[in-house]
Amino acid sequence: MRLSDVAANAEADASRALLDDGYLRLLQGEQILVEQRFGSPAYRRAVGGVADALPLRQVVAAVADGTADIYRAYASDGTLIESGTVGESSTSDLVLDRAEVRAGALVSVTRLTYRIPVE
Repeated sequence: MRLSDVAANAEADASRALLDDGYLRLLQGEQILVEQRFGSPAYRRAVGGVADALPLRQVVAAVADGTADIYRAYASDGTLIESGTVGESSTSDLVLDRAEVRAGALVSVTRLTYRIPVE
């Protein structure tokens, strides 16, 4: 199934709104390395079924050493909304400058994009 631009944008905007004031965890397996907060809104409005995350509220320090390989994004009430891959290349769902983090080091998300296939 493919959606029109209008439908894809509406779906993307509605699902991204669930992350307003939510939070993002970067993990190595099940080990939490970093937790950051989304702003409100969390994402720019979708265009062509693609929505990019706005900058997170703050750059935070990692709480543990490791190589981030997955992320989980939660609503403000703690409901899991999505998860995906983490890496240093555009093939990852969430892109970091460096996926290897050290406790106490500042971590900044380079890109987090949500895509819905369109016609």
